[in-house]
Amino acid sequence: MSLSSVVITAKDTPFNETEDASAKLENARQNAVSRNVPLLIMLGGNWCPDARLLSATLEHNQVEELLNPKFETVQIDVGKYERNQAIHTALGFSKLEGLPAVIVQSPNGEILNSNSVFAWRDARNIPTQEFVDKMLALSNN
Repeated sequence: MSLSSVVITAKDTPFNETEDASAKLENARQNAVSRNVPLLIMLGGNWCPDARLLSATLEHNQVEELLNPKFETVQIDVGKYERNQAIHTALGFSKLEGLPAVIVQSPNGEILNSNSVFAWRDARNIPTQEFVDKMLALSNN
């Protein structure tokens, strides 16, 4: 399936600022382990246009058709770097070098994309197909 003609519009407020992000992440991690698929963690904030666009990309039906069978996906709000900071720290990243940040973790906890976690800071200028292809290259199925 080609995504070259897909047009995605960013949502205004895709990130839930009041949810229990640690519980949400743990639930997603358990699902990833039980499904034996990588966990795709997207960190973002409602103020960031690139994070809002990448959030909409992950929720687009054609993108979901390709990624959902191969990943467990979770989106976490980090606000303006003041919320849920323990999450990226626990994953081995002392600071966020921009949003959105995409961390892909194997079912056994290994970070599969440590060199490209912050490559999506300019998501609005990265074609959807390129993002999906790079994610699929990280999947183990």
